[in-house]
Parts: sequence; structure tokens; C-alpha cells
Amino acid sequence: GEKTMDKQTVIEVMKKTVDKFSHQIALKTKINDKWEEITWQAYYDQVRTTARAFMALGLGEGNTINILGNNCPQWFISDMAAIFAGAIPGGIYTTSSPEQCQYIAAHSQAEIVVVEDAGQLAKIKEIRENLPDLKAIVMMTGSDDDDRIFSWEDLPKIAEKVSNEALDHRIAVQKPDDCCTLIYTSGTTGNPKGVMLSLDNIIW
Repeated sequence: GEKTMDKQTVIEVMKKTVDKFSHQIALKTKINDKWEEITWQAYYDQVRTTARAFMALGLGEGNTINILGNNCPQWFISDMAAIFAGAIPGGIYTTSSPEQCQYIAAHSQAEIVVVEDAGQLAKIKEIRENLPDLKAIVMMTGSDDDDRIFSWEDLPKIAEKVSNEALDHRIAVQKPDDCCTLIYTSGTTGNPKGVMLSLDNIIW
């Protein structure tokens, strides 16, 4: 038969991009009317640090995080960090009610939920007693006194508990056909359905 293109993982593709364009801009975000830029190298480094922090917070291989927030660098970094850690990210619509958040977090057995701010955090606080798998909540912006809720700024310190070697091991065992992400439908006809996409699907 014809030679098919070698399948790759999302991580391999990102690493190639970083090697090629390390100092070029990967992400731009507007904060207080000012554009802040993140290079490919910085993006990659933040993804690795966040992946190690997620592992330190108890994220297991093949398990799930949910992300509840608008489009911003922390969304992408959390999403990629979960994948690097051998886990599966699943976004939740920002307009979801606490009940809808509970359904998705419970259905996907999320161990970490990343929330944009205090407003989104309030939804998860309301339902977290019903989420036995949940180990930690991470805020993209802001902080909270609760000892199971971590701010974005806490992550580099938490990451120190997990070595780069431990992360590299999680990366090494991944295969292109592994599940890479969950996309929950809007659930207009009954409960949302979790669509599973593989690493290979995403790259294609």
C-alpha cells in the first residue's frame, strides 16, 4: 500500500514549532488596553510548568481537567498542559449554569477545574460537594482563601514538586490515537455529549 504519513502527537508538533520559531510571537492578549505578547518558547515553557503543577495537584494519566473561561492565554496553556501531562482537557461553555457544569465535570470525572475568575469559580463552589473526583480548582485570574483553590501565580511553585523527567515520561508513552480532548456539545437536545478527539484528529 501507499506509505501513509507518520502520525505524530500534538506535543511533537508543538515542539517542532518551538524549535523553529522560538522567539516569534505565539500568543497576544490585551490587558488594560495594552497588548502583551508571549513567544513560542515562553508558551512552551509555561505549558510544561503548568503540566507539572497539574501533576502535583493530583492529575492522573488518562484523567480529565475542565476549563471554564473565555479565550485567553491561560485557556490554551491549561489545555496543552493537560495534554502534556497525559490527561484530557474538556472545555465548558462560559454561559453554562452550575447544573450544566456539574453534569460535565461529573461525566468527564474532572480532577481539576480551571476557572477564569471569581464569577466562574462561584458556579464550581456551588456544586463541588457533588464532584468526588475533583482534587483542585485553579483560577486564571484572582485568588481565593480556600486551600483547595489555587491562583495562576501559585502554579510555578507547585510545579517544583514534580520533575521534568516525570513529565517527560508521561509525554513519551503517548500515542497518536490516544484521546486528546473532549468537546461537549451545547446539549440543546438533552444532556451534552462528550465528543472524543484523538491527537491525530487534532493535527489533521
